[in-house]
Amino acid sequence: MAQDLDVEIATFLDELKTALLEGDCKLDPAPALVYPNYYGQAVPADSPCGQLSFRFVSAAPKYRDGAGRVSMRQPCAVDWWDVIIEIKILRCIPTIDNGGQAPAPEKVTAAANQIMHDMSQILKTAQANKRIYAIGPWTPAIASGSASGGSWTVTFRADAQPC
Repeated sequence: MAQDLDVEIATFLDELKTALLEGDCKLDPAPALVYPNYYGQAVPADSPCGQLSFRFVSAAPKYRDGAGRVSMRQPCAVDWWDVIIEIKILRCIPTIDNGGQAPAPEKVTAAANQIMHDMSQILKTAQANKRIYAIGPWTPAIASGSASGGSWTVTFRADAQPC
């Protein structure tokens, strides 16, 4: 029997969190702060030197008619849900100091390399998850203060619960 949609989403998010913090493609160093299930337009940047968040973006009902095409039917006849989740990482980046000095190029490069490594680890984790069937583009975060990073969106299919 299918779980309620909210339970299925929370379970899926917990699987992703565990994989990124403890799995083969874990983030290193581990982020200082993790939002395992955030609901809203944007996750607050509370710990720019290491923050991982999982944000519910949307859930769309899907219906299948006898010919295999997706079509609209009665609300209780939902066959599955397409659920989109955003996985976002923020890291500390070097910035201009109080004296107006730009950071050393090697520090900027090291920060960029860390973010690119995080991007790769999240992608490999998503690709290894059998429930994910679509991965959106990597979207770099706009640098804000001393934080930057980016996010992936992933889509998984959640079973529908009968009415």
